Formats: sequence, C-alpha cells, structure tokens
Amino acid sequence: MDWQIRLMRPDDLSAITNVECTALHISKDKARNISFLKLALENNPEGCFVGELGGCVVGYVISLITGNAGWIGSIEVSLSQGGNGMKLALLTEVIKQLSKKAAITAIQLPNESVRFIQKCVELGFQIVEPQIVLSKKTHLLSSIKIKPVVSIMEPEDIFGITDIIDLMEKSNLGKIISLETEKSPAGKLLLETQPRRLNSSNGYSLITFGNIIRNLTAQPLKSILTIAGKKAAGLNSETVYIALNGFYRNELQILIESGWKVNKISQRLIYKKSISKYKQALAKPFIDISQWSL
Repeated sequence: MDWQIRLMRPDDLSAITNVECTALHISKDKARNISFLKLALENNPEGCFVGELGGCVVGYVISLITGNAGWIGSIEVSLSQGGNGMKLALLTEVIKQLSKKAAITAIQLPNESVRFIQKCVELGFQIVEPQIVLSKKTHLLSSIKIKPVVSIMEPEDIFGITDIIDLMEKSNLGKIISLETEKSPAGKLLLETQPRRLNSSNGYSLITFGNIIRNLTAQPLKSILTIAGKKAAGLNSETVYIALNGFYRNELQILIESGWKVNKISQRLIYKKSISKYKQALAKPFIDISQWSL
C-alpha cells in the first residue's frame, strides 16, 4: 500500500474538488461549492480525511456532527485509485472517529449506489428507511394562506440541528425559517441560499436540516414549508426541495396529496451499534427533516 490516510486540512479543499470532478466525470465549472466543504471542516475537523498518494490528494471523506449524531457526507476517490481499497479505508477511518464522538453514526446513499450500499452493510450498517426527495413550485406555495398552528410543546432538538443551522446561517449558506405560535415555537428549518455546485441554476432552493412538531394533520410541517416556499420565491427560486424520511408515512402522504412531487429516493443506513439510539430519537413526537449529505 503506497497511499496513506490523514486528516484533511483547509489547503486540501481545492484538490478535493478536483478529485470529485474526476470521480464523477464532471467539469470543474460544475464543482462543489467549496463553502460547503469548509462548513464540514469547521464543524468536525477530526472527522474529515483525505487519501494521499505520492504527496497528492486522490481521495477524501467529509462528515458532520449534529448533537449526538454523526453523519458521513461525501466520499470520493479518483478513478485510478478506486480499486485499491482507499474508499473502504476512508470509510473505515471516519466510522471509527464518529463512533467515538457520537451516539449515532449514519450515511445516506442514492438507490443507484448498489455496490457501495452493499459494502456499507458488510461493514456493519443497517438499511433503515428510504429518504424521499420532494419538490414543489414556489409560486404554488406563495399562493397558500398560512393557517395558524397551535402548539402545546416546543420541538426537541432530536438530532442536534441547532448548532449546524446557526453555523450555516453565520456562513451565509442559508436562512433559518421559524414557525412561531402564540404559546411556543413549533419548529425551524434551514433554507439554503447558496447553490451546492458552481454554475448551478439559481432556479431552486434546498431545505436542509429541520425539526418540526408532529401531529396527525401535519399542519405545522405544511405551514413551515409554505413559509420557506414564500422565502425561496423571494430569492427568485422556482422550485423548493426537501428530503423527508420514509418513517413519516402520514406526512409524506399528506404532502404528496397537496401537490408535492417525488423526485428521487435515497437510503439511510445506520451503524448497527447505534440502531437503538436512532430508533429512540425517531419515536419522539417531532419530525426531523434533515438532509445532511453535503
């Protein structure tokens, strides 16, 4: 083995975008917005690694810590190194680090990543739920009158999103949207205000990270998404996207019946040693709307 794994440094970021472009067969003018990589490095510097060969960065993995949960984000290796075990080594290293710092370790992968999903299962992950990516035109949300929401409790920060959405807003990557009621807040989410990739169309906005009171009618969720849609329209976005956990079947049904469209499906995998903690978090009467893959 001629390559080595080491901690990521700020001066690695431009090399990392080159690795990703090579791995995904995309041009450099469509590279990842480096601001999101900086965010991960600031949030969890001990959980971001690179693979190095001959002094050159040829692979990387980034991760985030939110509260008691550790999320594995993007992991890529240049095609020339894809078959020599570096991707597996990067994944193993980040699992080891997250297992020390977080009660829950998770990764989310698109359905088409069949081989990598298989490898994650072999390493000790368990497929738990699909993540459904939904979208809706902002002009349709802008025309909806927001109904008042009654809340008898404040949402509990089940996955510790407060710090990460505060950091994203501070970094000018997003805007925090809150749902207020007469008695107490009913939820909040982060509406991203920068594109994930360079030269991306400004015609869409992403909702990433959120926590909302849950009830049978899903009115708190519908209300805060309407508020977010109106804000996105003000940013000249034509479409807003959200990823909702398949665990929330009732809410998915309600959103789809109200005009939200299914765009794609990913799979959430949880490290087996943290399954019980994860299930305890989902059992709480709140909706987690976090889409943490950066």
